[in-house]
Amino acid sequence: MRCKLLTLLVALLGTLPSMAQTFTYTYEGQTITYTVLDEKAKTVSTQEGSYDVPGNNVSGGLVLPAHPKSGNVEYTLTSIAPYSFYGCADLIDVILPETVTYIGHSAFYNCSGLSSVNVPEAVIEIDNAAFYGCSSLSWVIIPESVTYMGNGAFNGCSSLESVILPNSLTEIGRFVFNDCSALTWIEIPNSITLINSFAFHGCSSLTELTLPNSLVSIGNDAFSLCSGLTEVTIPASVTDIGLDSFGSCESLTTINVAPGNSSFTSDNGVLYNKNKSELIQCPAAKQGVFEVPGSVTEIRDYAFFGCSGLTEITVPNTVTALGSAAFYVCEGLTKINIPTSVTSIKRNTFGFCLNLSEITIPESVTSIENGAFYSCDGLTKVICQAANPPALEEVAFFIYEGVALYVPEGSLSAYQNSDWAKYFSNIKELKSGLTVEIAGDGTVYGAGFEAIANGSQISGSDFEFLILPDHGNVVSSITLDGQDITGNLVANKLTIADFTSEGDGILRIEFAPAGEAILSVKGADNHSFLHYYKQGSRAKIYLAADEGWEIHSVTYNGVDVTGQLEDNMFTTEPLYGMNHLNMVLISNGISNVNEVNATAGRVRISVNRNTVSIIGLADDDALSVYDLSGKTIYSGFDRTLTLIPGQVYILTTSSQTFKVAI
Repeated sequence: MRCKLLTLLVALLGTLPSMAQTFTYTYEGQTITYTVLDEKAKTVSTQEGSYDVPGNNVSGGLVLPAHPKSGNVEYTLTSIAPYSFYGCADLIDVILPETVTYIGHSAFYNCSGLSSVNVPEAVIEIDNAAFYGCSSLSWVIIPESVTYMGNGAFNGCSSLESVILPNSLTEIGRFVFNDCSALTWIEIPNSITLINSFAFHGCSSLTELTLPNSLVSIGNDAFSLCSGLTEVTIPASVTDIGLDSFGSCESLTTINVAPGNSSFTSDNGVLYNKNKSELIQCPAAKQGVFEVPGSVTEIRDYAFFGCSGLTEITVPNTVTALGSAAFYVCEGLTKINIPTSVTSIKRNTFGFCLNLSEITIPESVTSIENGAFYSCDGLTKVICQAANPPALEEVAFFIYEGVALYVPEGSLSAYQNSDWAKYFSNIKELKSGLTVEIAGDGTVYGAGFEAIANGSQISGSDFEFLILPDHGNVVSSITLDGQDITGNLVANKLTIADFTSEGDGILRIEFAPAGEAILSVKGADNHSFLHYYKQGSRAKIYLAADEGWEIHSVTYNGVDVTGQLEDNMFTTEPLYGMNHLNMVLISNGISNVNEVNATAGRVRISVNRNTVSIIGLADDDALSVYDLSGKTIYSGFDRTLTLIPGQVYILTTSSQTFKVAI
């Protein structure tokens, strides 16, 4: 029985692998442990180490022999094993023999003092992280024999200044030159078809980049944080570009696309897919205001990452998707809109937009993901237009003490009892409609040219007002919810669109005596203008008619002064406050001014501000009014009309045609 057990044990032991043979050999003052790879071929590698313990602990200069010996037996060194010299921080330089064909995983990992190493011309493979963290290594030449360079091979070689890559390579692995911050120049051969993710991430000294015409694919973040790059051209051969490939390159102003590329295009330096439906990457050095084209339906993840010089971005309603981190770290951004076509705000979309003071979330949004508005420290106001609170993931917002959240009327309780209350303690309801307050001498007209009384309450969200100061007065200020909007007044018209009140809902219009005398001249040739004069001075105005027309009448502050014209020149009385000079033309193809004046029942047109009076027209003679596009404004028998100012009108009777500017 014992004999059978012994036989079985011997048989089992015979099936186990034999322990690798190792030996030490001293050469040029350094003793290195070697591992036999093939006893018959007499090939060895340096001893393999681990993440905690290097295979060999050496310092200073290291020269490895081509043929180390074990006793009288000579071997050939073909491989630098994984972790062989891991963490040897005091290793300064290494000379490898020409017999080496493989440099293993993490072979010289974190040899921070290593300043020079040769890669023999027999080397076929440089494995992952082989020279990771060799922060003193300043140069390296990769020979033509190398067909594979693993991920992170030179990651963190922060002193590496230049690299020549061989034509034997077809791809550059992930993180190969990541954080090589001193790298100023690299030659990428025409054999390269793929540059993997983070390959050159953080190469902040790289100022020029020529991508080969063989290139097909560029991975995620391949050149992100290359802060020295100013311009890059995507070759015609490229069909795939990953996320944020050129993100946060703070000096990059332009991403070009070579002619003939079938997948991508560039507009004003911004990278899009071929039909411009997807905005892929905005260069980080873009400044000021940017308007997303109307063709865009999707803004890719990280598209504006780190565009800290942009202050305002307009996004059209064609856009249905804002990518994750699309506007992340846009530190200078003060204004951006979220389109009403967007239903979800992704992770980190607006994270660290430090100067964004307010944001409106449209009612179309139903969910907001983690970090969407994280650390937007400048926020003072958030408007959420959805009646039902959108679903929030954890940390969708920072906790904003004192920041006001405005929600639709009737939704206050829903928001106060939702996750929104975790982030906002100051939740208020938006109010519709407004109250009009009028101070001073003037008139405000609303829809249908109805005069609005002081204190009137008007419902709705879209408004248009006609604001006319009395003679000698001007509009001194207009405020809405306490905000000055005087600059929105154009040709006496004020338009307010899509308004909901976040405050008292008061539109306050103030009139005041004019500090200067103002003469408003409105000619039917549409050359209207304002003149400013010292109070009490007189003005001389030359009036001329369009070709085919003649001057029919001139009114000054509502008084007909046609007879005071001398060679088409009119001189005013002393000017005080606001004054109006209006000219009416008559078509000389139908009747001229002399014939009109000679007719006993002649028709006269008088203009006083935006009121037109027709004098002397027979009761049964209809009056028609058109704008310059031919649209009928009025047709009937009224003789006094109130028209919208800032436009030119054609007035016709049965026998005459007039042109007048209001």
